[in-house]
Amino acid sequence: MEFYHSLSLKYGPVYTLFLPCPTVVIADYESIKECLVTKGEHFIGKKEKPPFILLTNNTNGGIFASNGPNWYEQRKVSISILRNFGMGKSLMEQQVMRSIHNLVGHLESLEDKDAVMWFKPLQLTVGNVINETLFGFINHYNKCDKFFDFVETITLLFANFTSLMMNFYGTWPILTKVPLINAQYSQLSKRMAKYYEFVIAQVDVIRRDFIPNSDVSTFVQAYLQEMESSPNNSYLNMTQLYCLASDFWIAGMETTSTTLRWAMLYLVKYPEVQKKAHEEIDRVVGRDRYPTMADKAMMPYVSALILEIQRYANVPQVNKLLAFGMGKRQCAAEGLAKMELFLILTTVLQKYNLYATSNDVDIRPNFSLVVKPTDHPTRIVARS
Repeated sequence: MEFYHSLSLKYGPVYTLFLPCPTVVIADYESIKECLVTKGEHFIGKKEKPPFILLTNNTNGGIFASNGPNWYEQRKVSISILRNFGMGKSLMEQQVMRSIHNLVGHLESLEDKDAVMWFKPLQLTVGNVINETLFGFINHYNKCDKFFDFVETITLLFANFTSLMMNFYGTWPILTKVPLINAQYSQLSKRMAKYYEFVIAQVDVIRRDFIPNSDVSTFVQAYLQEMESSPNNSYLNMTQLYCLASDFWIAGMETTSTTLRWAMLYLVKYPEVQKKAHEEIDRVVGRDRYPTMADKAMMPYVSALILEIQRYANVPQVNKLLAFGMGKRQCAAEGLAKMELFLILTTVLQKYNLYATSNDVDIRPNFSLVVKPTDHPTRIVARS
């Protein structure tokens, strides 16, 4: 990042790198906004090349890696379904709270609260929300090995996105076909194939039991209903549904859970910030009920805290933070992600004081496709 920034100081906010393929780098807010918003229609496409094609099991499928009319149709239908499910509203909030209740129950059941590792409980809490939204079921804390096998696959994929070999594959895609040289790509491809088998199997189970024109309670059912009601729309088909389910599952696994892990790390690193958050939560919510989204408007400090955690880097113009992107490809589930961040963080802080188990809390980032924290054990103490 520092290297790219130094080049922008020398050559300006928009410049081209030859890697060896020409790659345009856009390095400031104004240029990004002009590209993605003002002239968004001209820059809406995505190039299909390694390693990004590993994120989809079909060329031009879903919304993450698709282009053209198909991308437009899949995004339109997906956002419509999520809005009907109450994204950012009470129905989705109830679903998030069910997952949070399970998290609190898990934390209360821990015999050793002096060394809590946040990765698994936060990942499962966030993952269960998207699992229930897509497929209608959740994973339990004592029976989630398969779930975390797929989480590990996605984590490995993201970690390898920035590796030297992946850059070679992206520059010369033919290398993914060359024995030995393609070892890293082949390994990830095989793991992703098993993940896609899981997604397809879950969708097929719902399709088998689906009754047209009946009430729907999952994203998959709602998409099947759209297929039934629009038989002449060739863009709505099972191949696209498989891809969409995969896209949303991956998106639901990452970023939100990672942001929450950063939150836990910062809160033990800076206890004075944690104390102020506790005070605001106690004043607005109290201890007799769980926080709700209706409380957010009265909690400016906690809201600012979440934005600061998302910001992470030293951004000079903080009002130009782009946590969810902008333009035509802005995060489709932004409302759900914001809800999860607020409700999970405020509930944990309402219930517990968080303490570092050592004086050396490392907040240096680990870079991959997603900037990840180093996990530190946390001592949690129930607030009296």
